[in-house]
Amino acid sequence: MQDQDDMRGDTQPLIDEMKAYYDHRAPWHDDYMSYESNEVMEKRLAPIIEWLEPKIEGRRVLEIGCGTGNWTQVLARRAESVVAVDSSAKSIELAKQKQLLQRVQFAEADIYELSGLDGRFDVVFSGDLWSHIPLQHLTRLLENVHRTLADGGDAVWTDMLHRKADDVTRVEIDDHGNRIQLRELPDGTRYRVVKNLPSREELVALLGDQSTSLNYQDSEELLRWWVSYSLL
Repeated sequence: MQDQDDMRGDTQPLIDEMKAYYDHRAPWHDDYMSYESNEVMEKRLAPIIEWLEPKIEGRRVLEIGCGTGNWTQVLARRAESVVAVDSSAKSIELAKQKQLLQRVQFAEADIYELSGLDGRFDVVFSGDLWSHIPLQHLTRLLENVHRTLADGGDAVWTDMLHRKADDVTRVEIDDHGNRIQLRELPDGTRYRVVKNLPSREELVALLGDQSTSLNYQDSEELLRWWVSYSLL
């Protein structure tokens, strides 16, 4: 099998830089995301969580890109079981300290490969990961995500909507059309981070041909989109 680094080509340094960024940012992550507690998050994102609830209740859930465990708590309150994976070991360390997460199985994993997982899952969920995937790797990532689903399983994604403020931040567009931001952490360290913000039309075009029951929603008030689907 061809080495993953070879398949990613000249994008691998950027993927490695984003991993280093999230490792380094982990202690500040919750402040950056305005996270206060699970209770506050559930209230703030109630429209999404109420929509998500019947999709995950009593089911086996795989969370990809769990970060510091904010969405993981939402899943753990409702699912039969949760396996939460992330490429940032430092983020996982912080996630394990949160409420309810003693019942969650965590694993440090390459999100582009997702090898070594035990069994298949009823639901694959990911919050705030989609925007950080380089466009040229989306198809492969989706293929690997879909392989983890059991028959009749569902995939659920949510991420941020495009805002006018995103157009005035320091952004470059690379040869593949990726939006790359230069982000500075509180200690002054800077990293390049992919931040792609797909439109509804782009998401439907990418997912529609390989899925059924595609359900897309968004909220300008929450500045978020969310989508679910089953595979054909």
